[in-house]
Amino acid sequence: MIDGFSIARQVIQMADGSFCRLLSGFEASEQDRAPVCRIENMGGQTQFGIVSLTPEWTPAHVFKATSDGKAVLMTDSDYARAALYAPGCGDTTVKELLLTAVYSRLVQFGALLAHASLVDVPGRGGLMFVGRSGIGKTTQAMLWERYRQAVILNGDKVFLTLGEGGVLAHGNPWNGSSPYKVNGYTRLRGIIALDQAPTNTIRPLNDMEVMSLYVPHIFMPLWDARLTETAMETLGQMLPLVPVYAMSCRPDEEAVALAERTVFGGQS
Repeated sequence: MIDGFSIARQVIQMADGSFCRLLSGFEASEQDRAPVCRIENMGGQTQFGIVSLTPEWTPAHVFKATSDGKAVLMTDSDYARAALYAPGCGDTTVKELLLTAVYSRLVQFGALLAHASLVDVPGRGGLMFVGRSGIGKTTQAMLWERYRQAVILNGDKVFLTLGEGGVLAHGNPWNGSSPYKVNGYTRLRGIIALDQAPTNTIRPLNDMEVMSLYVPHIFMPLWDARLTETAMETLGQMLPLVPVYAMSCRPDEEAVALAERTVFGGQS
């Protein structure tokens, strides 16, 4: 069984139905482009108590999940083909290995991955929240959903690409512990680096502050120097296109209104 899934406007081909449920909701349509990556489920051939994991093609990269010693991912040199061996492994381990395979390929097509929550504000575009774990990224996204009818495209990870004269932010299946994962994208209008405070304040970041408060939330493919260089080039192209703000705030509607005025220029 072979299925295609649309991730950041690229098609990933899955050559086994058992993993497809983990990407449910992101099925590619017949109009989508040709697949850029094929991922296989390796059952392995067993004899004498030994399991052979060698795929038909030549592996160039091997990844092993530290959380589960059984799980192994192999890819070719360009990450266009991948094989995953994960017998009895939990969904979290399998999804992280799938993300490694997919991200390694999509970086070559101009995609970056951010640790962030993302909302699409009707008629206005996207707003992305970054910050350390537990700072309130999903909480702020939920406030926008409640008070501005925004759609939360993802509460944990966001793919970014260049397009339509700016940066596009995409929902995807990798949503961590957040329940939000919508198959859609939006033109990114602003990025907010969050902190908690008793009063609501917001200000634009200078270039040095962007490097310290925003850039660390971009996942760099450090397992491959070539991919890391490509990702840094893409990030350099994206940074001038979207303003980044520091916001110290409470979890209330006033914080939403303040960010709205700053990023979108007031209420519609």
